[in-house]
Amino acid sequence: MHDFKEQAMSFLQRKDFSGLQKFLVDPPADCLKVADEISLLSLVEQGVSNEVLERPLDNYISKYEGEVPLSNIVTAARLKFELGKMEDALDLLRHHNVPQTETEATEIAVLCLYNLDRYSPGKALVDYLLTQDRFNPRYHEWNILFSYKVSELSDVINSWNAFVENQGSFTQRIGVLGFVIRSFMAFGRLDEAQAVYDEYELAKDIDNVSAAMFIADFEKQKGNFKGCIEILERMKCKHPEIAEVRWNLSLCQMAYGSLSEAWQNYEARWEWVDFTSPKRKFDAPRWDGKTNLDSKNILIWGEQGVGDQLRFLTLLPNVLADYPNANIYLEVDQKLIKLVRTWYPEASDVWPMGLNDTNGVAEYAKFDYQIPSGSLPAIYCNSEDKLHTLRYRTLGVSDQKRSDLLGDFGQKYKTVVGISWRSMLLTKDRINDYVNAEAFKSLIAEAPTNVGFVLLQYAIQDEEKALFKGFDNV
Repeated sequence: MHDFKEQAMSFLQRKDFSGLQKFLVDPPADCLKVADEISLLSLVEQGVSNEVLERPLDNYISKYEGEVPLSNIVTAARLKFELGKMEDALDLLRHHNVPQTETEATEIAVLCLYNLDRYSPGKALVDYLLTQDRFNPRYHEWNILFSYKVSELSDVINSWNAFVENQGSFTQRIGVLGFVIRSFMAFGRLDEAQAVYDEYELAKDIDNVSAAMFIADFEKQKGNFKGCIEILERMKCKHPEIAEVRWNLSLCQMAYGSLSEAWQNYEARWEWVDFTSPKRKFDAPRWDGKTNLDSKNILIWGEQGVGDQLRFLTLLPNVLADYPNANIYLEVDQKLIKLVRTWYPEASDVWPMGLNDTNGVAEYAKFDYQIPSGSLPAIYCNSEDKLHTLRYRTLGVSDQKRSDLLGDFGQKYKTVVGISWRSMLLTKDRINDYVNAEAFKSLIAEAPTNVGFVLLQYAIQDEEKALFKGFDNV
């Protein structure tokens, strides 16, 4: 075997690829694996493309299952990654039980998971890499990306500080800076966000869509709604195909008071592939808000999270008042059914959220019209005048239930306000559409001392909790 390998390698060293190919045609029986490995080396030395190299490398790994060195498995996984075959790369590493301690393999897995939008397992791997090398700025850059995606914003800021201290070089400059700025903004640390924005001259990147999106968010957070709208209007004209631009524009227009335009642009959510609710299909036409509903059956179906569903259903008294003879059916999250039935006993029925495609489904055949609940504001809240004439309905709570829920706190404070400032659903670019904890701290500081506050925030972070220490009425 030694002589065979030595002769084969001599062909390779002389770059006599034609001679090597002929030499490897009929190797000795005990040299088959060596011959295949040298053949692969020959392809690499010839600089063939990954597309050409993939099949012989796959064949080699399959042929010598259990005998292939880990280094070759990792090489194959990297090739799959470079070809954009992320799942194949992960499957290869998983199938061959490549351990986390193989650093290059773990790095490849991290990159694959990010590209596949699988942020939680990717974050776990980055955390592991940081235990092995906590000064590696590349790992901190990855941690910024993953931590933002899983809403661990304190980790974003901590890794940003480490990235700067270790003089990191960007591989994803705009994404990293955008996530860092948004994380500072989420904690109300606008001065630090502004410092990052200025130091890295992000204004120069305004023509980049990703940069424009978070620059617009930044302007909105600073109260410059007009500037935010101008940026997003320009992006909307340049990139009408990007529904997320119109979605963000609608949110800023709401804040600015341009309600008619805001709710028109809000409809872009059904064109946005990353929107949190599916675009459902119905045989019944969409209600336009003008057609008379008397004696008609209409389905108003919930969308987005439970908070959004409840918020939109506050407008239902207006539909009931306008069309008292309509048969109104509601679809909401399962956990809201009892509450909504109590809130709106006039509803013909309240169902759990149904099928995405209801075409031809018998139980939906009776509906004359349907509308997503998030489109009710376009009918009832499309001007400031209408806001002042809206009908609302409240729900009371018994003294016993109040005592069960609040105990002595409920006795001490006659008025108790429950607060939360963001959803659990913190998808990309969404977090800054919420009021932050710092803003609520300011409101509480200015509130009468006889008003109590209960924090109802999902997944509240330690940095957020710390803001409310010292308030006896929280």
